[in-house]
Amino acid sequence: RPVSGRETYWMYSATKPVTATAAMQLVEEGLLGLDDPVARYLPAYAHLTVCDGAGVRAAITVMTVRDLLTMRGGLTYQLDQPAILEVRRRTGTQATTLELVNAMAREPLAFDPSTRYCYSLCLDVLAAVIEQASSLSFGEYVQQHIFDPLGMNESGFRMTSDRKARLAAQYIYDNDAHRSIPVGDANDYVL
Repeated sequence: RPVSGRETYWMYSATKPVTATAAMQLVEEGLLGLDDPVARYLPAYAHLTVCDGAGVRAAITVMTVRDLLTMRGGLTYQLDQPAILEVRRRTGTQATTLELVNAMAREPLAFDPSTRYCYSLCLDVLAAVIEQASSLSFGEYVQQHIFDPLGMNESGFRMTSDRKARLAAQYIYDNDAHRSIPVGDANDYVL
């Protein structure tokens, strides 16, 4: 479908550099330290476990803010973990950042923090750290300290009727057919 230039787009993982920018602003302000334990802001992260070949054991290292920024926190991108599914079910998929992130802390990590890299939900946990360090919701912090100052008046974490009406079509590439295929109604997509 042709574009007109007035479309809006889902940000998806482009929110990761926004999250990192927010964290570094708080580091500059002295409200957050790169080597601070995540548990300083999120007590649920004080006693993490790791699932290894022998079973589940206590984490050997402490997860830090730096680990979250570098995706070395031991997390994965597994959204179907029982604790996450339970919170989503209980809240009707309207869980707060803190509720989801605290649920994630109940699941074992894939590896000890700081020992490996894995593209993961680390920046989602960092969003909750930002909330605790700034005393604002993540969306409010980003709006006030990044989007508004940059004049990004079409960016945000809330779907408005105007944004929804202008959502660009989404496609997925079909390797077998060697072509792009429309992905349902982009207006109905919910994370």
